[in-house]
Amino acid sequence: MMVSYTAQSAVAIENLQLVEDMQRRLLEMADLTWVSTRVTSTLDAERIVATVADAASKALDVPRVALFVARSDGRYAPIPGGQLGLPEKKEDLLADRDHLGAEAVITSAPQTVADARQEGLEDDPLVRWLGARSLLCIPMTARQGLRGLLAVGDERPRTFRAHEVALLSAYANQTALALQSALLYQDVVRHLNHLSSLFEVSQTLASSLDLGVTLDRVLNSASDLLGAPLCSLMLMDRDTGDLVIKAARGLNTDEALYSTLKPGEGLAGRAAQSGTPLVSADATRDGRFKHRARARELGLRAAMAAPLVAHGRTVGVLNLYRQSSHKFTEDDKKLVMLLANSAAVAIDNARLYQEAQERGQFLAAMMGEINHRMRNTLQAVAGLLRMDLDYPEPRSTEDALRRGIARLQSVAVVHELMPAEELQFVDIKRAASRIAHLTCQAAAPDRRIQTRVSGARVMLPSQRATSVAMILSELIDNAVRHGLRQRDDGLITVSLAEGGGNIVVQVRDNGVGMPEGFNLETMSGLGLKVVRGLVEKELGGSLDLEMKHGLTVRARFPKHQ
Repeated sequence: MMVSYTAQSAVAIENLQLVEDMQRRLLEMADLTWVSTRVTSTLDAERIVATVADAASKALDVPRVALFVARSDGRYAPIPGGQLGLPEKKEDLLADRDHLGAEAVITSAPQTVADARQEGLEDDPLVRWLGARSLLCIPMTARQGLRGLLAVGDERPRTFRAHEVALLSAYANQTALALQSALLYQDVVRHLNHLSSLFEVSQTLASSLDLGVTLDRVLNSASDLLGAPLCSLMLMDRDTGDLVIKAARGLNTDEALYSTLKPGEGLAGRAAQSGTPLVSADATRDGRFKHRARARELGLRAAMAAPLVAHGRTVGVLNLYRQSSHKFTEDDKKLVMLLANSAAVAIDNARLYQEAQERGQFLAAMMGEINHRMRNTLQAVAGLLRMDLDYPEPRSTEDALRRGIARLQSVAVVHELMPAEELQFVDIKRAASRIAHLTCQAAAPDRRIQTRVSGARVMLPSQRATSVAMILSELIDNAVRHGLRQRDDGLITVSLAEGGGNIVVQVRDNGVGMPEGFNLETMSGLGLKVVRGLVEKELGGSLDLEMKHGLTVRARFPKHQ
């Protein structure tokens, strides 16, 4: 009879335990269903992890809960809103890569600690981070690559039972799926915000053709979009190909980071040469970064150099810096290239506009100079014609025309030799060679007169150059007609010298020289009178003659008046 009662009691107890287990499982299923409904009904990551942390704390009766997400560098970052019951504010990261949580993710198996002191796990980074003595951590994984960790802990020793491990595993699976969807949604929203910002940036950049304003807007946009408080913008010099900083933010103008870079030099030079953005996780240790010592002084860490390419041509480089170890990601690189493409076109347009403005100013100055030059030329022509009318001795019409043509051509040589980029100045040495040839051809077309020009390369303003041209023409004509009048051949030498702010122009022939008793002060010849008038009145100089083995006429005058 006693056996019968004992058996009945055992059955009753077993049935009671089954009922309790069934009730517990029903409660767990209800909790799980409630959690699943709550986490799948929102795309807010903080609400998801807060819901799971609260549910796990109540279901397992644990005071401390934390959810982490694995980063690309192997460390684990706590998810905002996913911490519960922690004794104090924790650091942002699990600094170590070797801990129970990482082992759980690697092995895809739960890790439990009943008593960290007895098991020698007090120094485990996750145990320390939770401030727990007993611990249960479950890996969170999803198909899209999410890896994370759900950990609960108690400051007292405790053995977690199988059904608790199973329940927390179910929470972890639900959380991983919901969190993956939420993070994907956040990525989509972030990309849409970035695209919206880029669209606004593109409109803003396109609204100005002022190069300085455009550069400033590019830096502001880059700093805001990519969280880079220090940045600079380098443009490529079209003549040398060097990268020169034209604008910066957060950097002083005396920084070494402002130095010019050659193509392929430094991170920026390599980016410009390759046409692709380059990233450095730590500029202070990266051999590609030219100014590592200065980067250490400024506390720079992450760096990125993005080329600015417009119409298939690199126009510059955008440099971004962060004073933290958080490096630039692939998404950052994609974002900065979208910005860089818009910026490159805007900068190129602004530079073209600036060049067009400068060209317009140059053309306006050139038109004014041409107008001024034409007036001077017409005045010179009028003066030359008056000279022929005042000539004391009768001359043939052909001779007068030849002489007039030679004088006009001498003046024309001055204007012809004015380089387009420097309208105000003329190379007198080049002009003298042309004038000597033209004048000899006009004065003695059938005689073998040689001319030589030597000395310094003298540059004179156009108006003074015109006077020098007329002086040379007259002196060479006099040498041919008078000094070499009895010869079929001869040599005329023109020499130029410059020094002490003065110019010396000398014309020498190897002819018969001037008549005995000739005096420059009482001379009656029109040619030398014209030359003397030009030297003294137009150039503010002096004229002297020397008769030795022919005639040498020397004009000395200041370069500027």
